[in-house]
Amino acid sequence: LNTTVLSFAVSGSTIFAGTFAGAVGSEVFRSINNGLSWQAVSSGLPNNPVHTLALKGNTLFAGTSSGGVFRTTITPVSVRTTSSPASSLKFTVAPYPVS
Repeated sequence: LNTTVLSFAVSGSTIFAGTFAGAVGSEVFRSINNGLSWQAVSSGLPNNPVHTLALKGNTLFAGTSSGGVFRTTITPVSVRTTSSPASSLKFTVAPYPVS
């Protein structure tokens, strides 16, 4: 999976990543185990880069480049997650250089 991570948000031990993957689409992913596995939590998100994420209570807001603001309610997960060894993931950090 070649996905560019554009934004992060953290709530307690949960990490959210806003992404863009070109024609494949944009998604927001959630990890509840320090990034060892990730689950998409953005069903219905338009195919626009997710530049910013914000949390208020159990509501996640995702600001996209031209699709406005996406909003979803985050509920606890305990069932199925997709895991991938960190060595197989490709990340692009922008802007470069990063401080």
